[in-house]
This record gives sequence, structure tokens and C-alpha cells, in this order.
Amino acid sequence: MHIKWFTYLFIYIYVIDKIFCEKYIIFKTLQCSPKSQLIRNLECSNDDTSLSFSADTVKEIAKYFGLSNINLYISGNKNVMQLKGLRTEFCETRSERKRPNLMSLVNVGIYNSINNYPQRCPLLRNTTYYLKRMQFDAKHVPRYLPEYNFTYAGKFYMNSMLTAEVQVTGSICNIGNDCRGIK
Repeated sequence: MHIKWFTYLFIYIYVIDKIFCEKYIIFKTLQCSPKSQLIRNLECSNDDTSLSFSADTVKEIAKYFGLSNINLYISGNKNVMQLKGLRTEFCETRSERKRPNLMSLVNVGIYNSINNYPQRCPLLRNTTYYLKRMQFDAKHVPRYLPEYNFTYAGKFYMNSMLTAEVQVTGSICNIGNDCRGIK
């Protein structure tokens, strides 16, 4: 008899965990600005669930990486969790990591987007490169965290020169909640 109740309790906890802890990511603002003459025609756009970028290269790019800072603002709390100096290499083969973590969130988002990035550098000169409909899967975000807003500030370096800056704001919400208005 106890096994039956234990089984019911286990199923209840599992279902509640799946319903109330699954999250999704929405984007509120996106700004990008070129910082060097290595690229031109930098464009960025977003809708609620994806980001898109395109740029024309002027010179061949042998080295390309990004340094990111992420600030997480938990709703109703004035404390900020800061993640600084997260590095993303764009000239290495991109693949999904086996264990979900914050960096695999970015790598998988790039990998699953519609893009024309080569698997390895160099990026060719006088070529338009794009990332379209880059989405991020919230399974890489710890489910036990409450809903929160975030700001992302990224600096992108090509051939060791600061080439572009990107700023994104958004929210991570529990499925079933509409948190576009969370401040």
C-alpha cells in the first residue's frame, strides 16, 4: 500500500516540476553597433523569441571571439547576479555539449540558427555572414531559479580588434506566465 502512495507522490512531484519549472526566454530589446572597419552593414533584429544578425566582412577574419557579461535581475529582488567574461569562440567547431550549461545555451543557439558561418575560420573578405532566428533553449538555465530579467552585453573581436558591441535585454519566464511586462 505504501508503494502505491509513494508512486503517486513521485508522479505528482514530477508533473508539478515539469509544469511549473519549465522556462522560456523572451527578448525585449536588441542593439548592435560596429566598432571597427573590419565589417560594414551590421544589422540586428529581434522578435520575442529569436535574434538575427548580419554583417559584411571587409577583410579576411582569422580570429573571431566574443566576451560577454550577463546580469540577472530576479523579479522583486534588488540583488543582481553577474556573470562576467564569458568567452565564446566562433572559429572552433560548434556542437551541442552533453551537459546543459550557460555556455552551451549560446553555442546551441548559434548551431541551430540559420547561418552561413563556416565550421572554422577564416571568414572570407567581402562576404555577408548572417545568423537568422537564433533561439535559446531554456533547458540550459537552472530550473530552480525564479523568473528573472537579464541584460547581456557582448563585445566581439575579429583579428584581435574590437569589432562590434551587442546589448540585449529580456526575461526568463515560467511556461504559462506572460512576463513581457516584468520590470
